Amino acid sequence: MELEFRLTMPPTKLGTNHRRRLHWSVINDLTERSKVLYQAEVREQCPEIPYFEYAHVTFEQVVPSFRAVVDNDNLSGRAKPVLDAMVLLGMFKDDNAKHVEVTYRTRLQQKCEPWLRVLVSTANPPTPLPTCSTSTTAGASSSSRSRPRKSDRASTGEPSLTNLLPKRRSSRTRAGSRARALEKLTSRRSVEDQAEG
Repeated sequence: MELEFRLTMPPTKLGTNHRRRLHWSVINDLTERSKVLYQAEVREQCPEIPYFEYAHVTFEQVVPSFRAVVDNDNLSGRAKPVLDAMVLLGMFKDDNAKHVEVTYRTRLQQKCEPWLRVLVSTANPPTPLPTCSTSTTAGASSSSRSRPRKSDRASTGEPSLTNLLPKRRSSRTRAGSRARALEKLTSRRSVEDQAEG
């Protein structure tokens, strides 16, 4: 089964780039209003809402070629209210990875208003990966750590994060540098006093 919806383009303020600059209450208000809008649009185009155990949803933004194209990462934030609306309508149980696989793409079209094309199709759930097992080196006991110790990394010349970060001066060093600066200042003043006298 495959469904296709032609929806209005979600607000740019819901994109991942704009979310950082907005207050959470503004984002929540926009999201809630968008959910209501998309529920109405989806119900209008598909009066009998089917249920998908597992679905593949493709969001395709159709934009004019002369406009600045929104990247697909940004589209993921803008399309979230559409997924939420579909969940509220009962199309999926939830919009997590157990029930929905999502793809984002962009299509350029001459002389058109921006709109969002949504394709929903049945899909097979992905097969789970085998469980990870920690491998131990030959001859080492199973209780030994698989990650080399800090001293081992230093001896092999492997860079560690602590070696790459700038050294922070301790409070003793700062106190010592303050004392040296005060000593220089007083010696300079005494030299100036001798020169005058």
